[in-house]
Amino acid sequence: MENLDGVNSEIYIKIDGKIVACVEKYEEKAVFNNLLIETIGESAPVANLRGKERYNIEFSKSYIYTGLMGGEQSLFNKRNFELTVVMPKKNVVYSGCEWTNISTNIGVNNLTADTLNLTAVKREEVIQL
Repeated sequence: MENLDGVNSEIYIKIDGKIVACVEKYEEKAVFNNLLIETIGESAPVANLRGKERYNIEFSKSYIYTGLMGGEQSLFNKRNFELTVVMPKKNVVYSGCEWTNISTNIGVNNLTADTLNLTAVKREEVIQL
């Protein structure tokens, strides 16, 4: 991946197929909505059923290419979008994404984000050969 705008990063974010940012740190947590089955007369649940999963994703220290998406408002107003994390040996594609937290710093001709948080309902990993 080429170095855009002089920012040195090996992790990039694509939204709906367009590169919109490079990031320094990326974290993912899988969250499951488990259901405990309880019965009358038992002191403990009799079963723990794994529920649907969702993913909480956090990007730290991001440089956002606002010109590529029509400005930060266009980027942050996206709903139910597909996000791809591009890394040297693999890509991770999330779908059904929604922003949950955005903390930004706006400077002359650039926008940086201290943290970008989102949730996704589906995850797919693509290995790059």
